[in-house]
Amino acid sequence: MNDKFEQLMREFRKVNLGTREKETMRTHIAAFVTAHPRAKRMPWIMHFTVWRTSFAALGVFAVLGFGTSYAAEGALPKDLLYPVKVSINEKVRGFVAVSPRAQAAWASRKVERRLEEAEELASQGKLDANVKMELESRIEDNAKEADELIAQLDIEARAEASSELESTLEGHERVLLQISKSDGESASSTLDFAGVVKKQKRAVKKERSRTEQQIKSGVQKEKAAEMKLRAVERQIETVRENVGERAEEKLSGATELVSEGKAKLESGESGEAFILFQKAGREATKARIEGRAKKELKIEVDISLDSDATTTIDD
Repeated sequence: MNDKFEQLMREFRKVNLGTREKETMRTHIAAFVTAHPRAKRMPWIMHFTVWRTSFAALGVFAVLGFGTSYAAEGALPKDLLYPVKVSINEKVRGFVAVSPRAQAAWASRKVERRLEEAEELASQGKLDANVKMELESRIEDNAKEADELIAQLDIEARAEASSELESTLEGHERVLLQISKSDGESASSTLDFAGVVKKQKRAVKKERSRTEQQIKSGVQKEKAAEMKLRAVERQIETVRENVGERAEEKLSGATELVSEGKAKLESGESGEAFILFQKAGREATKARIEGRAKKELKIEVDISLDSDATTTIDD
């Protein structure tokens, strides 16, 4: 822990910072503390470890300052602050992800950040060959990290995390395909990039499917199905609140799958119910991603778009 922190501090001391955004970054820190409340019961040594990590993160921000770090969050490849975003900001966020599940979630989130960057550049006609290669390399590295961390989780968490990563990849693949239809300056490279995303998606899908089958035939399948039902209902409600326009249309597949899963659960087919709830979660994730594309990129993804029929890659 100390070696890792000292290494980060050495990197951060190289960066000079402004003033205005410091308050904004303090808000981010406060939000993190609020989102990660202390457990009700924890041995004193665990209390010490958690507080030491929190103070270490605060120390990083004190040295780095807040202006450059905050400004870098909106940076894209080739921007001056992009190295700060990927080499400093993301290391800090990884540093405060203490639990294995949080670490896996952050690794998956880094994959999505690269996909969002690609979409923004593609929508501007700026996804050229060099940037595409850089993002492909980063996605490959981030996805590998996510896969390794997901593999260390318990089976229920592993199934949920791999399902979320798969649907994240598929959702962004669909957005990229929609952008590629615009005949912009980078339409061809965008289509190629979507093919790379598809390849990553297929690899994750294999692991997700294998894990689901283990749960389906396991002794804890009823408990797993009930827990997944509660989780996916919360997920759908969150997406419904955030997507806004056409939310029900985009979430119709997810809600139908939940209804089917409930029927299976009531009839004692809990393994099948779990599979359906997992699928509902993937549909909700794709709805979230397409809602963001509409809101931030002004791109309406065609609901009938079939990614498997659009992109071609070598298996």
